[in-house]
Amino acid sequence: MQAFGPYVQKQVIDFTELGERRLFLIHGPTGAGKTVLLDAICFALYGTPSGKDRDGKGLRSHHAAENLRTEVIFDFALGDQRYRIQRTPEQNIAGKQGKSTKKLHDVTLWELVGNEETNPIYKITPVEERIQDLLGMSVSQFRQVVLLPQGQFRELLTASSTDREKILATLFETEIYERVTQKLVELKKSALKTWEFAREQKDAALKQWSVISLKDMEFLELQVREQREQQAGIELQARRQANQSREMLQQGQHHDYLLKQHQDAEQQWQAFLVDAEEHSTQHQHLDRARRAEQLRHLSRSFEDLSKEAADERQALSKAEVQLQESATQLQRHEGQLGELRRTTETAQHQLETLQAGEDLITELVRLEHLLETLPKEAAAQVSELTQQRQGLDQQEVKISAQLMAWPELLLEVQRLQQYPQAQWYTALNQRQEILQDQYLQAKQQLRLSEGQWKAFLDKLEQLFPSNERLASLLPELNVRQGTAMASTQVTAFLEGQLQEIHSVLSSIPARQAEDKETLAILEDRLIALPSLRDELLQVRLQLVNLRQLERESLRYQAAEEVQWQNLQIQHTETKSRYEVWQSAFPNFVSENDRPIQTKNAHEAYLKLADELLSANNEYQKLEKRCQREEIEMQLRVHSLRKILERLKSVQEEVTVKIGESIFDSLESVNESLLDSDALQELERSVQIFSQQQNILEAKLHQSYQTAQGILKPDLELLQADVEFTDTHLQEIIHFSIELEQKLRNLNYAKDNFTNLQEEEKKLQNEYNEIKILAECASGTETGTDKFSLQRFVLSAFLDEVLELATKRLSGMSRGRYHLQRMKTAQSGAGATGLDIQVFDQHTGIARHAKTLSGGEGFLASLSLALSLAQVVQQRAGGRHVDTIFIDEGFGTLDPETLDLVMRCLIDLQSEGHLIGVISHVAEMKERIDARLEIRHSTSAKGSEAYFHVV
Repeated sequence: MQAFGPYVQKQVIDFTELGERRLFLIHGPTGAGKTVLLDAICFALYGTPSGKDRDGKGLRSHHAAENLRTEVIFDFALGDQRYRIQRTPEQNIAGKQGKSTKKLHDVTLWELVGNEETNPIYKITPVEERIQDLLGMSVSQFRQVVLLPQGQFRELLTASSTDREKILATLFETEIYERVTQKLVELKKSALKTWEFAREQKDAALKQWSVISLKDMEFLELQVREQREQQAGIELQARRQANQSREMLQQGQHHDYLLKQHQDAEQQWQAFLVDAEEHSTQHQHLDRARRAEQLRHLSRSFEDLSKEAADERQALSKAEVQLQESATQLQRHEGQLGELRRTTETAQHQLETLQAGEDLITELVRLEHLLETLPKEAAAQVSELTQQRQGLDQQEVKISAQLMAWPELLLEVQRLQQYPQAQWYTALNQRQEILQDQYLQAKQQLRLSEGQWKAFLDKLEQLFPSNERLASLLPELNVRQGTAMASTQVTAFLEGQLQEIHSVLSSIPARQAEDKETLAILEDRLIALPSLRDELLQVRLQLVNLRQLERESLRYQAAEEVQWQNLQIQHTETKSRYEVWQSAFPNFVSENDRPIQTKNAHEAYLKLADELLSANNEYQKLEKRCQREEIEMQLRVHSLRKILERLKSVQEEVTVKIGESIFDSLESVNESLLDSDALQELERSVQIFSQQQNILEAKLHQSYQTAQGILKPDLELLQADVEFTDTHLQEIIHFSIELEQKLRNLNYAKDNFTNLQEEEKKLQNEYNEIKILAECASGTETGTDKFSLQRFVLSAFLDEVLELATKRLSGMSRGRYHLQRMKTAQSGAGATGLDIQVFDQHTGIARHAKTLSGGEGFLASLSLALSLAQVVQQRAGGRHVDTIFIDEGFGTLDPETLDLVMRCLIDLQSEGHLIGVISHVAEMKERIDARLEIRHSTSAKGSEAYFHVV
């Protein structure tokens, strides 16, 4: 892990250093970072710390460098398969330019084949799914089964039944049973609403007909049927009366129609006689129109030619005016064009003058720059060559000195390679192993019998015959044989011997490492000897080349001096030409403003040139337009003459034709002329008048014959009688329809009521069934002990856990304590059936788990935790995880209880469990020889960790 919590720098913790030891202590002062190790493991696997009250975003070290990334890499094994997971939290990291960049939460999981990473899985969700599939546990289960955070070790044993229900529900993931219960309660409410709605519909069906039962509805149906049969006879009589009234009305309407036809025929004949004079005038108009039609072509030709001549005269007048205006405009543009040409020539001359001066100034500046830079460049080149030659001289001296020192290096390498440490180091190791075995035997035989003790002393004399300190102790040991103090002194002596050898052995690796490092440096220098010789040869060749370049540089300087003199002469000539130009144009501005003036003059010239080009194009357009308009006017004069000649010929022909006709002038001909539609309409009107006269005479005669002898009928009286009989019939029919509809509605209501009654009974049965299931699942059934479905499942899981835990606890407590589940809640409160009690075999009394002492409570909690881990892993279908971390301070335990706890932890090793205990208690450090020491770093801020295995 790196930059994680108090661990600022990279920290590697290798649990394989424990070897065969299955119990180890994580020890260190308060705040050093013991619990952070559990946070690192839990964060690597699940992305969250081990404690519920800590957030993964706050895991970054406050002392880490801004550009150092916080990350955790965790290698773990499940069976024969090994895995590696790398996770980084969300954090802000400084980039190369010091700017802070937000890095998102990231994780990768690999399978390890040897040391090779294979089958990577990226992104948070796929990795979480794979981890849960491998371990068979969620993060909450992992916290309760593998990592027991501080303050939560005894939680399951001492929690209230309600809190225990929440813990077990999380561990065994029984929320599905709670969801089933909630679904059943919702179905119960829904079924009740459906049943009540069906019952209301059934009652509404009866209320609609103002009855209280199905028999009342059937009696009402019988009454309606009898009334419908009586109404059928009344309806038949009303229909006969209505038909008679309608026949009398139809006969009166026919007589009235015949009388009106005769009256209309008489009125039409009188109107025709009034219009006869008007139709006589139409005959005269038709005759004049037919005669005028014969002269229509002459009248049309005269009018067309007269109009054409007038239009041509008007167009000719407009052409004359347009030609005069174009000539005036052409003359005005000609004057403007001449003035613009003179202005443009002046601007062009001024621009050429300024450009000539600018060219002279540019050339003068270029020559001055060359005169100034050529000597400097030559001097710089000579200086650079000199510096390169001096550097190569120094490098030659340095390499030569290194080559002269190589015999001494060879001797030092040979000395270090022959350093005789291996045999001494092996002897010390063998001595340490012998003392270690004797020390363990002395610890185990603190209370030996008299004969055993004497044999032990004889063995010590054989092992250490020349040790003066041991010889001084033998008389006293012989006097106080079998006492614990003598045994303690012997073990103290052996422990002192082990510490001396251990201190010597611990210093040897550092000395060996230092000698190896020195030897590696010297061997590298020897290996580099041939390359130094080659480098010396290269340096000397470069010196020869540099001296050649120095000689060529001297020759180049001589040539450049000649070039510099030529440039000086050219500069003098150019300066003289510029002074001549400046004296010829004294009115120009200073040198600083001259480029601006040249630019302005150039822009003014271009603008005038564009204006001149535009003006010249406009003048050419006007000249062409004048020529075109003059030709057009000549063509119009010629056309007008032709039109006047044709008009004169037509006028003479009109005069001859008018003299031969009934008309006195061309105007009277035009007045009598009609267009083709009007002429056809007039002819059609005359023809229709004749046909209408014949038709009206025949109609008048026929109507007189049919109306003779008929009296005028009273239609209003006949119509009123028909309306009365029809209204009476409709009322009778409407009442009959109402009776029929009422009868159909009664039949439908009766069938509907029967269906609703059956549906209501069916829904009531369904509700009763769902009610029983819902109350049973939720534990609200009357007469029960409020045992819900989820609680029932959890009690089965708890029984399984307590059965395994009792086996463990019975062995730890020498058969005294058994764990039991209470079937009912205490004082009627809490979750029924989830309380835990302890049965004491010594007293024969069961009591609550909270009454256990510290050591007893620890044993019960440990048994419960291990059994819970076993059941959870079996139920979840995951692989067996035999590791458990206990973050329990142990500072409140008395020595006797602590001994009991230690014996329990040591016994668990035989079951194959790897147990890590987190504590800062010093006595735990003396009792557990395998320790992961956590301490505050002495070289920098933060903490560091290392294994200490005795």
